[in-house]
Amino acid sequence: MFNFLRTKNLDTLEVLQAEQATATFPAHFHETFCISLIEQGTFIENDTIATQNSLLISHPLEVHQNKTLLDGYYSLKTLYVSPDMLAHQGFALSDLQFSKIIDNPATVQQFRRLLKQFSNYAISTKDSLFEQSLFRFLANLGTFRQSRNDLSEVPAWIEDVKLHITNFIDQKIQLITLAKLAGQDKYQFIRNFKKYVGLTPFQFIILQRVLRGKKMLQTEMPIVDTALDTGFYDQSNFTNYFRRYLGTTPSSYQRSCNIFQEEER
Repeated sequence: MFNFLRTKNLDTLEVLQAEQATATFPAHFHETFCISLIEQGTFIENDTIATQNSLLISHPLEVHQNKTLLDGYYSLKTLYVSPDMLAHQGFALSDLQFSKIIDNPATVQQFRRLLKQFSNYAISTKDSLFEQSLFRFLANLGTFRQSRNDLSEVPAWIEDVKLHITNFIDQKIQLITLAKLAGQDKYQFIRNFKKYVGLTPFQFIILQRVLRGKKMLQTEMPIVDTALDTGFYDQSNFTNYFRRYLGTTPSSYQRSCNIFQEEER
């Protein structure tokens, strides 16, 4: 279940709540910081194991897979925070290289209070109480830092390919076209794209379509139109990938958005 909040000075924030879930997620990334509180069970991200009463941090564009232990389950709450919003509020993104796992009891309790404040927040009340709590928490989180050595220099053709995908996301995108943009043959391109991006070209295109569709659903666009406008064959194809990457259906996600919009009005 997704919950939404928009305050006077912040873009929309999202909280995902999963109760006794068993869903696994293929390789993907988020455009936001993802701060997850593991409330029950064990949640695994790549080679990192997050257990009960710990925080698991995913950085923007960090490619990862998620699963749980065999026959296990997890309950968690995840706060999604836009890096652009933080930069606008004066946070230096270089200071937001958080440790992957944080199990400091005081910090975990601070995050619990923040989530409770989020769920109790009156949408019509445009004061700064929640914002202050959020920024205090992030400033505290910044004391748990680790250097990230995975930020290798990315060749210029990667951005050219990504831009082409973004511009033609609603159309059929030919692998040979992307390879020509990169100046490589098809198989060399696939290998090198995954090396620098962490996903195959096909995985990247599908994920970008899902993320684009997610934003479109927030505007109350019909699901079938969203599916076609993001390059999926039909609504069923869109729904299958949306559930695979986000753990919920487009209709459930849009209902959460509509509840938020009605409360905001």
